[in-house]
Amino acid sequence: MKLDAQPMTISTAAMLLHKFRTASTDQKEYDIYLIAAASIYLAGKIESQLIKIRDVINVTRATLHRNSLPLELGDSYWAVRESIVQAELLVIRVLKFDVTIYHPQKFLVHYLKTLEEWMGVEEWTKIPVARTSWAFVQDFHHDSSIINYPPQAVAVAAIELAMSAFGCTVPLCTPEGKNSWQMIFHSNFNRNEHGEIMTKILNLYEHELNILRETLFQVSMKDTKAP
Repeated sequence: MKLDAQPMTISTAAMLLHKFRTASTDQKEYDIYLIAAASIYLAGKIESQLIKIRDVINVTRATLHRNSLPLELGDSYWAVRESIVQAELLVIRVLKFDVTIYHPQKFLVHYLKTLEEWMGVEEWTKIPVARTSWAFVQDFHHDSSIINYPPQAVAVAAIELAMSAFGCTVPLCTPEGKNSWQMIFHSNFNRNEHGEIMTKILNLYEHELNILRETLFQVSMKDTKAP
């Protein structure tokens, strides 16, 4: 990452942006890229990670305007800086000063540690369930619907997707009911909600694949038309 932001900082920034877009009454009044930059800056403060506002400005500028040079200290720089500061205050006000984020990653770490103890270290290290489920949770932050689900439910769904991908089962647990590992971890486990989350996570990759296909098609068309 250009900002060297930690995974939890990135997740917090995404959640702030999703919550802002859900809570704001008229999104047309706001520059969403400015709100995104402010969310990153605010997330750094929430997660106690130092992210300099100058770095946020330059990375945002480089992302929106490829090959552009960093802004020199001057009127343009100070104007952008003030805009981000004001946008940060706006995000806080729209969220009614409630910027507490309950991350699924915190539950995920606990659940994975418990599964490792149940399955045994030797067996657990043979399969990358931990790394894969963590990636699923991180990627799900691209979908704004993540704010609609309990963090425990997101963590459980990510683990089941990973375990299904590698054909894993949890010993001494039943597939359904109170003795299932899902319900042991998340007492309010709901099978329908669980299916929704897993479907949405998988749809993210399908959407990304479609974008890649479209990009490759456009490139191939340009190559065909080239003299």
